[in-house]
Amino acid sequence: MEIYQLKTLLMVANEGHLTRAAERLHISQPAVSAQIKALEQELGVALFERRPGGLQTTKAAAILLPHVEHVIAAATELASQAKKLSGRIKGRLTLGTIFNPEVIRLGALTNHLILTYPLLDIDIRQRNSPNMLSALRAHELDASFFLGREVPEDMRAVPLRDITYRVIASAAWRERLCDAGWDDVARLPWIVTPRESAFCQMTVEAFRAHGLTLKNLIEVDQETAIVNLVLSGVGLSFLREEVAMAARERDGIVIWGDATACSKLHLIYLASRHNDPVVEIVRSAVESVWSSAPAR
Repeated sequence: MEIYQLKTLLMVANEGHLTRAAERLHISQPAVSAQIKALEQELGVALFERRPGGLQTTKAAAILLPHVEHVIAAATELASQAKKLSGRIKGRLTLGTIFNPEVIRLGALTNHLILTYPLLDIDIRQRNSPNMLSALRAHELDASFFLGREVPEDMRAVPLRDITYRVIASAAWRERLCDAGWDDVARLPWIVTPRESAFCQMTVEAFRAHGLTLKNLIEVDQETAIVNLVLSGVGLSFLREEVAMAARERDGIVIWGDATACSKLHLIYLASRHNDPVVEIVRSAVESVWSSAPAR
């Protein structure tokens, strides 16, 4: 049997008349009669009885009609979902990440993408700033999170949030830093991410603004490693303010004075790909997630 035959059966049952059913279906009366007859032969039961003024469903038809409605509803839903899927983007989205996943709301973003674009394969890759920019330019990444005040000229950006950093040190350095100035702390060891990174550049610029140059830099590539080395008394570092405050409460870490450094979190992508469907998807998803979730 065909779905159109079941729709005809339902229409005749509702109208109780072949002619009115044919008019509603925009087909001829003989065509309606032929479809009903074909169904009766396939199902092996009579579906209608002729009565003065029209047709009445048989007991068999009355039992079958709820099932017919269910089948039609399921077929309609199937067609609707298929239509939606056929219009969605297929392929792969490759997204570059930085930071702790919570900072960039990676979980919420990934869930949004999976639910909204079920045919899209999602590939998430962590990069430091220089490698990330190279990967974007080589089309190895479609878009990426980016930390920095200045966005490269060949990139477009979606600004997400300002990030404030504080200077942290081991509790063992508390007295040493009590009366220290910028020139004093500039002579101490500093823990930074790789020198090409936006974080390292921000640290260097903070001291350059005071006419100072850092000479003793220790490079690591993870925020958790920075905290561990600071706690061990290896050196000082900038740390995101919310993380620094939590570490002070949890680990007794020292925050030096009121000194701050600031940067900005963006989603960036190649300007030449502004109208690329995959880029449009991730841009829209990020804007949606960041407009609905509280800043952390």
